[in-house]
Amino acid sequence: MKNLVEKYLSKFEATVDLEHQEKAFSTCRKALNFEEVAELPFVFPEEANVPELDWPVFLYNDGFSDPAKMLLNQLRIPLIRNQLKDYSPLNIRCNYGTVIMPSIFGTDFKLTENSMPWSFHVKSRDEIHRILEKGIPGFENGLGKKCFETAEYYMEVLSNYPKLKKAIVIYHPDLQGPFDVAHLIWGSDIFLALYDCPELVHKLLEYLLNLVGCVMRVILRYCINL
Repeated sequence: MKNLVEKYLSKFEATVDLEHQEKAFSTCRKALNFEEVAELPFVFPEEANVPELDWPVFLYNDGFSDPAKMLLNQLRIPLIRNQLKDYSPLNIRCNYGTVIMPSIFGTDFKLTENSMPWSFHVKSRDEIHRILEKGIPGFENGLGKKCFETAEYYMEVLSNYPKLKKAIVIYHPDLQGPFDVAHLIWGSDIFLALYDCPELVHKLLEYLLNLVGCVMRVILRYCINL
């Protein structure tokens, strides 16, 4: 895999238009800050014709267990965007889906044949009480450690390619918001709990609000060019 990564990243490196990427990134930032721009940012369809599409694509499950394959999968869209020269930032992430935060609490998840993983929720409200009683879990529980290791791998690999290192944005994985995480952990019973035991729902949401924020601050140390 190392040779494959070197082959394709070297090819991508040779095509990166840093001047355009800096312009695109600057324009997007200005637009989001309500500043005047020479041209409104636009994005072409990914299906638009580009001259270079020779790039390896792996099944999602294969990338889930191999950071090199995940990196190559993630870089395919930036390869296309670089050729289209639209205003889409060239970004990648540790793509472990929405199960990252639930897994930190020890909930199980399942990989389907070739799609994002599904999270299994707790079986009773007593388990929610136990989660709250345990306090803040270790951020490296579940998929947390895998996210940190994959982000470190991304940064290590990109450091060998000056243009890619400057052009590629590594952004945070899909941590979800507090209620989304609560729903993934608790399951659909959380909607009944809003009426049956609202105080427990509020405790869980307050707990998750702090926890998601803490995990986000840690993971941002592994992000570049944000």
